[in-house]
Amino acid sequence: EYHSYTTTVVVSMVFLVLCSVDTISHAWKYHQAVNCRHLRLPDLKSSLKPQLC
Repeated sequence: EYHSYTTTVVVSMVFLVLCSVDTISHAWKYHQAVNCRHLRLPDLKSSLKPQLC
């Protein structure tokens, strides 16, 4: 049971990381396109991608 739970967590983390990388790459292009005008969005995005601006 513990092993199965750990595997689930690891798989979820991998998908989360891949999704984050994909999101960051898209956000980077989006930032370049709009010249960082959407910094007014929730602070969560700013804290997740502080390097984009």
